[in-house]
This record gives sequence, C-alpha cells and structure tokens, in this order.
Amino acid sequence: MRFLILLLFSSFLTFAKGLLLATTYPIYYPLKFIAYPERNVDVLINTRTDPHHYELRPTEVKKMLSADYVFTLGLEPWERSLKGRVVKVGNVRGLISYGRQQDPHLWLSPKTYIYLVENLCRQLKETDPSRQVVYEKRCKTYLQKLEELDKLFQNTLSRCRVRYLVSTHTAFAYLARDYQLINVGLRGVHAEEEPKPSELFKIIRLMKEKGVRAIYVEEGYDTTTARYIAEQVGAKVYFLNSSLYPSSPQDDYFSIMKRNLQQLKEGLECQ
Repeated sequence: MRFLILLLFSSFLTFAKGLLLATTYPIYYPLKFIAYPERNVDVLINTRTDPHHYELRPTEVKKMLSADYVFTLGLEPWERSLKGRVVKVGNVRGLISYGRQQDPHLWLSPKTYIYLVENLCRQLKETDPSRQVVYEKRCKTYLQKLEELDKLFQNTLSRCRVRYLVSTHTAFAYLARDYQLINVGLRGVHAEEEPKPSELFKIIRLMKEKGVRAIYVEEGYDTTTARYIAEQVGAKVYFLNSSLYPSSPQDDYFSIMKRNLQQLKEGLECQ
C-alpha cells in the first residue's frame, strides 16, 4: 500500500511540473538550463529542418496544446500558427530588418543572444512567480557564461586578417555587426533563395580582390555552389552550425558556438 501511495505521489509531481516547450534549439538550451528540473522542457523542431518556412504537423500541434507555455522567437511567419499559451522572446533591442523582413538569426552572435536570454528570463519568471528565486540564480549563471563567450568571440575575431565573412546564406548579420566583420551572402535571409549568375560572379570577384580564402556553408545544406566558388578563387569550404542542432547529447549552445568560432578563426585567418 505504501509503495502504491509513493508511486501515485511521484506521478503527481511529474505531472505537476508541467511542460515548457521551446520551438527551436536556440530557445531550448537556455530554457532547459534555467527551468529544469523544476519544469519539464522539450524542443518542438528537433531536426535540421529549415525553420523559416516550417509547417506544423498534427502531432506537433497536439504537443503544443499539452504544454503549459510555448516559448518561441516570434520573428518567423509560420509562428503565427502556433497554438496554446505562446511566449515570444525575440523582440529585443537592435533587430536587423530588410524592408519588412526581420532577420531572425539573433543567436549566432553571443552579444545579441544575451538580450534574447534576458528576455526569456524575465518572461519565464512572470509565468512562474513561485520559482523566481531559483530561476534568477540560474539566469545570472547563464548570462555570465554568455558574457565570457562574447569576450572570447571579441578577442578572437578582432585579430583576423580577413574581415569578409562570405557565406551561402546571409544568416550572420548580427555576428558581423557585433564583431566588426562584413557578411556577404549568396542568398538572402532565407537559405532556399538561389543566387543569380550575376551575384555569383560578383562574389567571385570580391573574394579575389579582397584575398578571401574561405566560404562558409551551414551544416546540412547543399555545398555545390560553395565548392564551385571555392575552386574559382582557390578557397576552402568551411561549415557553421546555424541551427544549433546538437551533434551529441552533450552539446549545448556554448559547445556549438565554440566550434563555430574555431571555423571562423581558421577561415578568416585570425591570430
């Protein structure tokens, strides 16, 4: 009888923890660090799928409706179809816009990502006032680690021979702005946009004139165009993890971004 009571009590505690659902990994990592184990935390899009034009499946809608709160960036068109109690954390200072289109890639610069995490912390505490103290402590720890990562990026990228970050997708505008680089992309903010031949030749000419010997491709995307350009200018293809999709269960924002920094350091010829 005692065992049955303990089992029922344990099940009640698990249920009472509720579910906080992050739409993507850039939101999932800090949310889990701050809210777990007091709350169950999961990620909605757990693949390398391009989130810019994501279409929700019925099972994912059901999962959202079962969550206490759904934490999302709030800058993507598809996010308007989110169901349940939605918390938007992407409305931060210094957003970059292209006409009516806002660049959603905040997390690819640790400096700008700090603002997103601050926003997430504030809104998480508002949704769960009873745990404000423990959340605040973890928020400070996470933000301190981000500030250290920001300094590492600043120190590393300030000593690069090459200031042009040439990529197949213009996803690195925040990174370029915050660390004094120039991001030149073959495609626009969305990775599926194909370059015109004139744009292709313009990139090749720029790389030759500026002595750029690296072109960056996002992990999981086609490398055909990048390899063609690399052959034309004698450059090398490097890879950046823009989705923050984990390569191992131990991966988090910091391990992935440090690998990205190593790729930047090699390709931009930083001392």
